[in-house]
Amino acid sequence: MKQMVSLAFVLILAGCAIGRSYHDADNMWKLGYTDTQLNESVYRVSYAGYSIPQSECDDFAIMRASEIAKEKGYKYFRILTEKQSAHSESFYVPGSTYTTGTVSGYGNFAQMNSTGHSSGIMGTANYPVSTITIEMLKEKGDILDTLDAEIIWNSLAQKHGVDN
Repeated sequence: MKQMVSLAFVLILAGCAIGRSYHDADNMWKLGYTDTQLNESVYRVSYAGYSIPQSECDDFAIMRASEIAKEKGYKYFRILTEKQSAHSESFYVPGSTYTTGTVSGYGNFAQMNSTGHSSGIMGTANYPVSTITIEMLKEKGDILDTLDAEIIWNSLAQKHGVDN
């Protein structure tokens, strides 16, 4: 019984750790970044994180946007739309069931006294999500809200302790 509770606690803590780092969402908790290419130079980027402030999700979404721009050979990008939301996910970690008892018998007759135990953990995980749509640009031009992908990446990676 104590082992199941300990295991559930470790899994919950692991989920918290997963939500606090910059990574893709290819994990069982579906936390991290996802992106979708909408046309040649436009992407929608989302970041979902557990037990982190909305501002950290915002930073990680912008980090991913700068990473995509750099990977695709663009020096700049601008944010076309921004959306912040929160999601809730219910979970249940099943407990173990066991029975203890005694059996006594006399002749062809047996009697059993037993007690059953079962416990599990039920809860709700709430997590913030940041979604942005970006347009990548080769040149800065006259657009005032243009962001430099390299500067953004370096600044936010250092702020959040992410390796370049």
